[in-house]
Amino acid sequence: MTLAKSLVVLTVLFGVHFIIATLQAEAIDPEGTVFFILLIIEMFFNSYQGL
Repeated sequence: MTLAKSLVVLTVLFGVHFIIATLQAEAIDPEGTVFFILLIIEMFFNSYQGL
């Protein structure tokens, strides 16, 4: 049971920004400016994910 709880917490902690970034980038700015900014934010989160 504790494994399931920790899996849910880690999925929410590390996965939510991927879902939000993908949905917002396609809906808001089809030209790609927002996508570029969200890509930089995603790279920032990925750089700290292994710590």
